[in-house]
Amino acid sequence: MSSTRRNHRVISRNIVASLALAVAASGQCTPEWVEKDVSGPAGRSGHAGVYNPLTECLVLFGGWSGWGGQVFNDTWEWNSAAWTLMATAGPSPRIMHAMAFEESTGHVIMHGGFDFDSYYHDTWTWDGSKWALLSNSGPTVHRHAMAVDPISREVIIFGGASAPEPYLDDTWAWDGASWRLVSSEGPPPRGDPAMCLDDARGRVVLFGGLSNEPGVHFGDTWEWDGVSWTQQFPAHSPPSNVYCGMAYDRARQRTVLFGGTPPGGPYSNDTWSWDGTDWTLEASSGPSPRVDAVMAYGDTLGGTVLFGGVLGPDQFSDDTWLYACPSQCYPDFTNDGTLDLFDYLTFVNLFNAADPRADCTGDGVHDLSDFVCYTDAFNAGC
Repeated sequence: MSSTRRNHRVISRNIVASLALAVAASGQCTPEWVEKDVSGPAGRSGHAGVYNPLTECLVLFGGWSGWGGQVFNDTWEWNSAAWTLMATAGPSPRIMHAMAFEESTGHVIMHGGFDFDSYYHDTWTWDGSKWALLSNSGPTVHRHAMAVDPISREVIIFGGASAPEPYLDDTWAWDGASWRLVSSEGPPPRGDPAMCLDDARGRVVLFGGLSNEPGVHFGDTWEWDGVSWTQQFPAHSPPSNVYCGMAYDRARQRTVLFGGTPPGGPYSNDTWSWDGTDWTLEASSGPSPRVDAVMAYGDTLGGTVLFGGVLGPDQFSDDTWLYACPSQCYPDFTNDGTLDLFDYLTFVNLFNAADPRADCTGDGVHDLSDFVCYTDAFNAGC
């Protein structure tokens, strides 16, 4: 890739991020679910996915198509416009594994899972083109959750089970070579919790999951600060739920939770958000009610992406959805659909006030490069 093309991609990415942050900061952002008219992976559940900011893609691996169906070991990437099949070799076919992005290497980490015959404790890395086995020892876990530690920036896992039951309450960390147990205190043992990193607040957020007590689903909220777990007691909360999708919306600085099911059903299509203090019900429409969908947020993906899941008995979805603020042209600061002198003067005023919306390059500094960036976007039109 030429340096000119790479610079254009960086500028475009920063414009998208600046727009999202500007709309969120102005209080005008009301996210909406929009279905993407695309084809890609076969319908499935039990799959895992994570956003890779270096390749600017959602990476998806594995899953299954139901009893008597196929257990997958295919790797796909979503770049905001289309799905691409990247590999059909690497880790063995599996479900209920977990994935996270390892900042120190710039690779995706995958751990655990099972295939109905074997329970795995292997750890793999995806470099954007191929898988490599890193370790064949460590916690034997499936139905666990994975995120990035807010302090050490190591990949961590919580919960899950080493066999069908019982579920565990362990927190493990991956240092790039091996796993170590960092805590056995915090949330009660559980399987299939929803978990992600709220990077702005420096907390890993965990919600819900399956209890070892038959028929009991958790509806509690916990946070990990890099040292210990603390239960949160919000005024409002999603119902006791399991098999939810969760992702951290960096632009709005909110954790987004979708779907799942309470004990006995029915499946939900509610969308909730967590701001660090309370849960808010944002939508009860969009994707059809489901469990076990993959969700991931990426600036270059345009928002939070959802793929797949279970809609009902032997109904495995292959749809792709985006949850984001309605699109707006970045240079149109007056939001009147026309680029004119008033937009440029608004940008100048924001620049003089050191407003984040005028940081067009997204580097945290207000300087001449922001004027060049904005002028290029203004001239390109909407």
